[in-house]
Amino acid sequence: MNVLRRSFVPLLMGGAALVALAGCSTGPASTPDEKTPAASASADAAARGLLPKDILDGGKLTVGIASTMGEPWSYHSDGSTRVEGLNVDLAQGVADALGLRLEVVDASFDELVPGLSSGRWDLTSAPMLDTPERQKTADFVGFLKGGSAFIVAAGKNTGALADLSLDKACGLTIASTKGSAESASLHTASDACTAAGKQPITVREFEGGTDGVLAVISKRVDAYDGAVAQMDYVVKGDHRVVRSGKPYNSGVSSLGLDKSSALVPAVQAGLQSLMDSGEYDHILSRYGVEELALDAATVNP
Repeated sequence: MNVLRRSFVPLLMGGAALVALAGCSTGPASTPDEKTPAASASADAAARGLLPKDILDGGKLTVGIASTMGEPWSYHSDGSTRVEGLNVDLAQGVADALGLRLEVVDASFDELVPGLSSGRWDLTSAPMLDTPERQKTADFVGFLKGGSAFIVAAGKNTGALADLSLDKACGLTIASTKGSAESASLHTASDACTAAGKQPITVREFEGGTDGVLAVISKRVDAYDGAVAQMDYVVKGDHRVVRSGKPYNSGVSSLGLDKSSALVPAVQAGLQSLMDSGEYDHILSRYGVEELALDAATVNP
C-alpha cells in the first residue's frame, strides 16, 4: 500500500469505535491443543512461545489507538470507519508475528494509558513518548525515535515564532494534544513564565494532531506542539505550515502495556521479529519516517 501525502485535512470520526482487522490465513500451530487457536503461517514461533496462556488461548490482541492523532499515526480515510496509519500497521505486524488476531479500539489519546490499567486493551500503539512519569503505571516497547517540535502558519514565522522554543513561548497561544508529553511541557514552561514575571502560555488542548494543525492553519493559535515525526510529515505535505525552532523532548515513541504485564516479552519479541524480517522498515517507509527507525526493540528505552 502506498500512502499519498496530501493537504492535512480532518480525518475524524465521532465517538469511540471498535474495529476488527482481518487476520491472516491460518495453519497448524507448533504445539496446538483443543483450546488454542492455530497460529498463522507468518507467526514467529519463538515470539509466540512467550505469550501468556490467556492471550494464547484467546487468540486475540486488543490494541488501543487514537485515530484523532491524524496522519501518519492513525486516522480515518475518505469517510471510512476503518482506522488506518502507521500505528495500526505496526500493531498488525506485531499481532501477525505472534499469530494473533488484532482488534482495534479507537479512543482518545488521554484514555490510552488508563485503558491499560483498566484492562480495556492489552496494548497501546500511538506516538507516546516513554517518560519516567508514564513508567509509573506502564511499560513501553520502543518503535520509533521521538521528540517534540513546533509548527506555525507559513508567513507567520517572524519574531518569537521564527525560532520557537519553550523559553520563547511566554504570552503565546499554543495547541497540543490532551494528555501528551508536549502538553505537560507547555504547562511547566507556562509556570516558569509567570514565575519570571512574564505572561503565561495559553495552552489549547485538542483531542489529537488533526485539530491542532487545523487550529494553526486557521490562525486560532500561534503554534502547535506535537511529535516531531508528525510535524515533519505535515510540513512536507501541506505548505500552509512550517516548522519553527529545534526539536526538544528527545526520546522514543513506544507501544504501551500495563506495568509488569506478562505480555511485555512477547510484544518485544514480536516487534523485534518485524525488524529482523525487514517488515518494520517497509512499514516506516510507507509513511516517510524510515530515518527515525530504531536498531532494536527495547523495553523502557
